[in-house]
Amino acid sequence: MAAATTTASYSFTDDDVSRLAKCDDQPEFLLLYRRLLQSKGIDPTAVFDAKTTLGSPSDYGAAVLPKLFENTNRDIFAFNMGVDSYVLEPVAKRYKSTVPDGGRRAIDNHLEWASMPSTALNSTLQGEFENAALATIHFAINGLTLGFADLTETPGAVDKRSFDQTLARSNVPDGHYLMVPVLGSHSSRSLVGRVVDTVTNPLLMIQAGNLGSAVRTAQIPARAVAFRANNFAAINDVKYNSIDPYARTRSLYFQSRAGKPGSDQDKNKTPSLADDQFDAFFDETIQ
Repeated sequence: MAAATTTASYSFTDDDVSRLAKCDDQPEFLLLYRRLLQSKGIDPTAVFDAKTTLGSPSDYGAAVLPKLFENTNRDIFAFNMGVDSYVLEPVAKRYKSTVPDGGRRAIDNHLEWASMPSTALNSTLQGEFENAALATIHFAINGLTLGFADLTETPGAVDKRSFDQTLARSNVPDGHYLMVPVLGSHSSRSLVGRVVDTVTNPLLMIQAGNLGSAVRTAQIPARAVAFRANNFAAINDVKYNSIDPYARTRSLYFQSRAGKPGSDQDKNKTPSLADDQFDAFFDETIQ
């Protein structure tokens, strides 16, 4: 701390001291301390030298920013848990108990089919032309049933791709962890990718009358309910059996991203089997 040569007298109230005592680390403490001084009309540099205390102004901002996100994330997570408890969980429970396996599988097929145009586009951007071709073929053939039935008889042949993964392949960093209202866990990059995937999906440009509009509108709640139902036990385990559900959710999110295109694990693994799957599809079709 560098003492000032001409320092105005000042004092902290009990509330000021209480707020400072609740800080979890030095960067958060110094940020609040600086703001309190400024609120009293005192130049913080007359009390301490931020550069010698924190290394550099950029280090200061980088250290404090994640903490600010963390507090907001926890508030949004609490909101999302309320939505889940009152809406998603009971609806998903009823969905699982009333819709037969075949019906749920058909809905899953349709939602997968609806993502094929984005997969084809992003596979092309990532240089995975075989996967792009497979996605296009699957979309065209299964489009005869709006994707509710898989007519290709090659489930899992297409590797799903997104703009988030396209950015990762271009070495764009993940960014901060964000808890988004209703949508849940994202990184800064994955949130941007989700927005781009949504607005660039060719399905949005197809004019299919009232039926097409109704199907596209229904996809939003259907995707949320299907995801909740398909992961019912796992989500409830995190929700009801975790000491800190938010921290566990964040940890599981980053674990789920490991090994995806652009991750460190992906960069060290052997190429995918897209070529073999592409050849196998045509071999089965010709036979």
